[in-house]
Formats: sequence, structure tokens, C-alpha cells
Amino acid sequence: MSNSNQLKEALFQAERDTQKEIENTPNEATGCCTISSGGYSEQKSGITKASCDKQKAPGYTVTWKKGSC
Repeated sequence: MSNSNQLKEALFQAERDTQKEIENTPNEATGCCTISSGGYSEQKSGITKASCDKQKAPGYTVTWKKGSC
């Protein structure tokens, strides 16, 4: 799987985790999750910080900021 596809899959997982988190804590803040690796970068709005941080892995740079991308 290419780096770009791996990053998209990581963001998709963050999105699924966010949905579960928001079901349990509806007022949880969401923001922009950016995942970078090997010269590629993908980002998605509406992700909780905890869900974004769960995507950290060797070789990945993960950042989150409140608000939209």
C-alpha cells in the first residue's frame, strides 16, 4: 500500500474512532487532524484530538488543531 493510501486509511480510522467518541461524549471538541509520512500529507476536519493522536506510529507525524482544515 502506498504512503498516500496508508495515510487515508489512518484518517478513516480516526474518523471511525471520532464517531464512537462523540457518541459517548457529545460535547467533545473536534478539529483538523493532519497525518504526514514519506513526503505525503493528508488531513481531515471534524476529528477529535484523542482519535487523531491514536494514529501516531513510527514514521508518521500527527498534528491536531482546533477548527477546520
